[in-house]
Amino acid sequence: MALTLFQHLINGFHNSDLHALVIDLLGVTADEYTTSQMTYDLRRLRLKGMIYRPPKTHRYFLTPHGWKIARLFSRLETRVFRPAVAMFTGNDAVLPFPLRVSLDARRGPNGRTDLSGFSVGSRPPEPATNLATLKI
Repeated sequence: MALTLFQHLINGFHNSDLHALVIDLLGVTADEYTTSQMTYDLRRLRLKGMIYRPPKTHRYFLTPHGWKIARLFSRLETRVFRPAVAMFTGNDAVLPFPLRVSLDARRGPNGRTDLSGFSVGSRPPEPATNLATLKI
């Protein structure tokens, strides 16, 4: 997800720029994830063609292929992994807001969510309105 930030698209990024972001995303300290580990990870990404380092510089750039792969994993995390974690742990706080609203609207009296008829892009049911109270 750190690679998908727009600030890296024009000027690229250094090891130290990305290191601070990765530490925050992983939820670890700088002692647990060192700059040497970040260098190793950047080397692996470069060898796989996801990032590019111009000769005689310490700046990296995201390749078009790397951008597509980074966006794919970012979307998978949001749309697949978070809902799966929420389903198994019962913690709805990790869900994106629209999905959380949809699931709350389908929650039954026993606390279980009825997923029958639930599909990607479905909306929560509209609140019932009383036609007599509407002002025209």
